Amino acid sequence: MMAKISLIFKTFDIGACIKELGVDSLARSDASYGMPAAEATTFTTAENLIEQRITSFYGEAVPNSNSAALEESLQNAASLRQADGHEGQISTLKSSLRTLLIECKSRLSSEFETAKRDKDYLEFFRRDNDLVAKADLKSGQQKTFSAILILAMFAFEVGVNTSLMSGAISGGTKATIAIAGVIAFINIGASFMFGRIILPNLYHKVRSKVWLGRLGMLFYAPLIIYINFALGVFRSLSENKPQSFSSVELENVALLAAWPFDNMTDMTFASNGLIMIGLLFAIISILDGFHFDEPYPGYGKVSKLAKDSEARFADLKKEGFDLLYAKQNEGNTQITKFKNDREEANKTWANNIDSVQLAFNEYEDWVKGLTKAGNNLLQHYRSINKSYRTSEVPQYFSETHDFGFEYDAANRFRSLVASNLSDMEKDEQFTVSNKVIINEYNGAITELNNIYEGIIDGYENFLGGLK
Repeated sequence: MMAKISLIFKTFDIGACIKELGVDSLARSDASYGMPAAEATTFTTAENLIEQRITSFYGEAVPNSNSAALEESLQNAASLRQADGHEGQISTLKSSLRTLLIECKSRLSSEFETAKRDKDYLEFFRRDNDLVAKADLKSGQQKTFSAILILAMFAFEVGVNTSLMSGAISGGTKATIAIAGVIAFINIGASFMFGRIILPNLYHKVRSKVWLGRLGMLFYAPLIIYINFALGVFRSLSENKPQSFSSVELENVALLAAWPFDNMTDMTFASNGLIMIGLLFAIISILDGFHFDEPYPGYGKVSKLAKDSEARFADLKKEGFDLLYAKQNEGNTQITKFKNDREEANKTWANNIDSVQLAFNEYEDWVKGLTKAGNNLLQHYRSINKSYRTSEVPQYFSETHDFGFEYDAANRFRSLVASNLSDMEKDEQFTVSNKVIINEYNGAITELNNIYEGIIDGYENFLGGLK
């Protein structure tokens, strides 16, 4: 924001000057020597000092009155309020929009090719594997729920098995928890991986994959049944002991449980509970693994790849619109700021015109006041000199001294003469400039919006061609 600048003319301090020069002392000293002589027509040294001090004050006060700063401010404000800088702004913004459009097209072209390739491969995969339905891709929330279910069943089975086998394992609670953890991992962790990796092969088009799934099922189902029944029989046999096994007894019971089906008559309620929990959790884990994501081998991967590529392409399309809109908004902001700066410059120009008017009116009075101050100093010197001398005073003691100052502000501040306008002239120029600023601003905004619409049309046509 440009600030108003006023011309400041300093006031001369007569009293300070009298003390600084020692005028009283000089006057008495000159009088004691009869100076100046009655017939003298030229100033004494003391009077010359007074004249020099007054003219020096004038010579310093005028340049330091802010006249240069006022002149510069007027020139800057006038230049800004009259300059039509929107043309340059529009050219720069137009170039920026076109460059941005090219960059958006380039990124979209590359991503479109990727998305198209992934989509074509997905269609090929479907036809090649006789798939009609879309892949049953699970969301992150669904996968998290499946993982939590597995962890919850694992923790529950470890807790239940530990409780049911407590007191039957030498080594105490830690050993019991370790064995329960291994059993739970086989029942739940391995079952989940079986359902996720092996079981889907049963539905594969390739016969070798189907046989792999069948063999896996043929091996894993008996294994799970065997492990859980062996654990149940182990629990039944251990209940017959009043306390924890020794290592020898543990070995004997383990040998008997190695083929659990010969000891089914010894099953207890707790043993049956172990078997039921193990088998139930194993089945749930297999199903959870099977449905963790699209079960058909490879279908989920290619579907997710195509889906992600399509999502990235859609995001890039939206990003292109957002970037182009942001660039237009940036351009509108720049144009509006420049308009506001010009309006502010116009106001500053008017305020500084007022400063010139006031300065030109005050300057003559200030010069007269400075001249009067100088003559008052001279008269002060002369009155003291007269009261202390015995001879007549010179004739020029009664004369008013002319210091040779310029009384006409127009001659002293020639560079500001053109700015010394009347209120009517100032108001007329201010109004005209303000109308020009507003009209040029409106035209620039309209032009920028037209350019933006053309860019958006080109962008939409480009998107329409990406099929």
